[in-house]
Parts: sequence; C-alpha cells; structure tokens
Amino acid sequence: MTKHARFGPSSMKRIMNCPASVKLQEQAPPDRGSAYAAEGTRAHEVGEALLLQDGSAAAAYRACEAAGDDLTEVTRCVEIYANYCNPLLDKADNYGIEATVRYSDDLFGTVDCWVRIGRTLYVIDYKHGVGVTVAAENNEQGLTYAALICEDESIKVGYDDIDKVVIVIIQPRGQGKPIDEWECEVDVVYEHFTKCLDACKAADEDAPVNEMGDWCKFCRAKLICPAIHKAEQC
Repeated sequence: MTKHARFGPSSMKRIMNCPASVKLQEQAPPDRGSAYAAEGTRAHEVGEALLLQDGSAAAAYRACEAAGDDLTEVTRCVEIYANYCNPLLDKADNYGIEATVRYSDDLFGTVDCWVRIGRTLYVIDYKHGVGVTVAAENNEQGLTYAALICEDESIKVGYDDIDKVVIVIIQPRGQGKPIDEWECEVDVVYEHFTKCLDACKAADEDAPVNEMGDWCKFCRAKLICPAIHKAEQC
C-alpha cells in the first residue's frame, strides 16, 4: 500500500472509543518506528514464508540473524503460528496470507492469515510482542479483519457464505495462552462493522468524542491530547 489506512483494523479499538484520536494523530509527529516493531516485522516475514512454502524462509531467517535476533526464539514462536495455520490451509476453500483486505481507501488492512473452510471463517493474527497480552474474545482488530474479508468485493467470501467466525490470536511470547481462540456468529461481525463505520464517520465530525482509556497506550497523539491534558490538570 502507498499509505497507511486512516481507519486501520489495528487501531479500531482506539477509533471506536476515541474518534477524536484520528485527527489528533494526523497532527502529531510521524511514527519513527521502534526496534521492537522491526523485530516483529521480521518475525512476520518468517511466518509468511513458512506458510507460503516457497523457499523464501532461508532469506527471512538470514534477515533476523543479520539484525541480531535470537533465531532459536524466532523459530520457536513462528513455528507455533505455522503449525496452527498449515493444517487449516490444507483444508481451505479460500484463504489469504498477508492479504490486504479493503473497504475503502481509508479503511483497509493486512491480515496475517485468513482461511475459510466450509461455512467457517478463521481470522488469525500473529503477535510477536512480549509486554501486552492480546485476547481473542471480542477482539476489535480481528472482527474488523473478518468484516473487511466479507466486504471486499475482490474476495469471493461474503456474510452469506459463512455461519461462524473464529478469531485466533497467536502470541507465543505473551503472558497468556500462546494460542487464544474465540468463536462468534457471523451476525456479530456485521454488527461490529456497523459500529466501525459509525466511529469512522464520527472521527470526521467537528467535535468528535475524545476519551481516555487503555487504547491510549499506542496513540501517537498523547502529547497533544486534550483529554490527557485535562486529566493531568485535575
């Protein structure tokens, strides 16, 4: 993609709870990245190679080694991801690996792996991070990915083609279970996406809701956020 999504799935929890954060982030300094993010990107590239089985894994591992990553740890973690996904891919009616799913030029994202088997859609998100454990239940990012898969006209999967969705978070280095699954009816995904669209519309209003919460953790607008400034003055 040539630009980041204004309303990306990974930010949807923040956007739904604090629509004002969208414009605030656009006014904030750009994200310069971090060593942790770069390490996670390299691990994702290894995972992608293991799923594609196209011979690119050796190069992905060499990139990790060149960056000083612990190859034993990378291998341990990413193989948990691959060992979960590959049996599903073997039975897939449709699938995507590091697939861009799009609703509009402002609302799109790249899902690590999705698989449809019969009338069940699996949405699988690999997390290489250590500090923040992510749960699958009611996971806004996973639900948004599921909705975008159904909404994207280039993907031949729609709401009418599935009955249930399984959101899967694979986080081998987290503090919880390395694999966390949550199943819901497809209606939950549709209802979630309706709320997403409402939040995206609200973000462009003149005075969108500005609310503090745990979604502030990775927000780039903390230094210019009126809600945070107000709380600090109390």
